[in-house]
Parts: sequence; structure tokens; C-alpha cells
Amino acid sequence: MTNRSESLNEIFAALAKAQSEMGIAGHNTANPHFKSKFADLTELVRVSRPSLSKNGLSVIHQVLPDSQGDHYMHALLCHASGQFIETRIRLSPDKSDIQSLGKYITYLKRYTYAAIVGVVTSDEDDDGESLMQDSRKPISQAQAFARSFVETITKDQLEQLEYELKGHADIEKTVLSGMKRLSLKELPKEDYTAIFKRVRELIAVKENR
Repeated sequence: MTNRSESLNEIFAALAKAQSEMGIAGHNTANPHFKSKFADLTELVRVSRPSLSKNGLSVIHQVLPDSQGDHYMHALLCHASGQFIETRIRLSPDKSDIQSLGKYITYLKRYTYAAIVGVVTSDEDDDGESLMQDSRKPISQAQAFARSFVETITKDQLEQLEYELKGHADIEKTVLSGMKRLSLKELPKEDYTAIFKRVRELIAVKENR
């Protein structure tokens, strides 16, 4: 659910400038369960806060109950002009002890922060293999929220992919399944280069069988 000020011209202009100045967040924290690394909240703030502050932008997180007693994480992107964008996501932690709840809230703050600010994280160089992940893995509520802010591929990029995949419906299905998208036009712009490279590799393998 998203709430916003009546006018958005100033906050959009400021955010565009801030994003052009932001660095790339590195994968600085290890996840031993999945044997992978990710950019934690501290890293996201480190690479983005200077440019946000310079352009009159700030982010506020609050956990508040609604009229039914359900608690929500509210994330607000605020501008010095008074313009704002607010989104919220309901808290539904698996465990209710304080330590688990604290980790869960930090997890939501990290995803909502990255999504509403537009911080880009570096990807490990695996030739796009990670893009073709197991489509049976469920998408979390936070991931679904973050996805709604992702910039999708351009019209030209879409046409290039469609041309490349002509006659290869099976590979198109693999790509969409791996990225958990229903159509090519929904693919994230930031992953286009890796996706295009992987598509060509899959076609080459198929044609050389």
C-alpha cells in the first residue's frame, strides 16, 4: 500500500539527482545458511545517505499498528519541500521473540530502504547463472514489495530480446521462470546485460546439441 503527497515534482527531481550520485553497495555481509553474501542496511545507507542529504531527502522507518491491531512497517521518503512517498508492509514474522523480531524488522528496513531509494547492489560475477534460479522458491512479501519499484527493460531492449528468442519459446520460458516474471517486458533493466548474455549462451548450447 502506497501513500504520497499531492505533488511529487520536487521529490522526483531531487531523487533523480541523488541516484545519479550514489555509489554501488557491495556485498559486505555473509549469509551462512545460503552460503552467499549481501549488502546489509549499513552498507546501503553508507553509499546513499550523502547524496540523499545533499539533495534534501531523508528516509524514515516506523512500526505502527492499524485500526485492527496489525502492525506495519512504514517507510517514508521525505523531501525538504514537504513532498513525500510512503509505503507500508505488514509484519508477519515466523517467530515472536524479541531477537527474531529485531532481525525481521531489520530485514524489512533493508528491503524497503533499497526499494524506495533505488540503491543498486553489486552482483557476484557468475555469468548470469544466478538469474536462472529455481522458480519453485517462493517470493517473500518484502521481495514482492521491492520488485514493484524495479525499473523494467526499455522498448529497444525488449525488441532485442524478442528477436533473439524468436523460435526459442523453451528458452524464453526458462528465463521467465528463473526470474519469476510473467512476460519479457517485466524483466528488470539492471539485469538486462546478464540476461541477454545468458540467453545467447542457452541458444548456442541448444543449437550445438
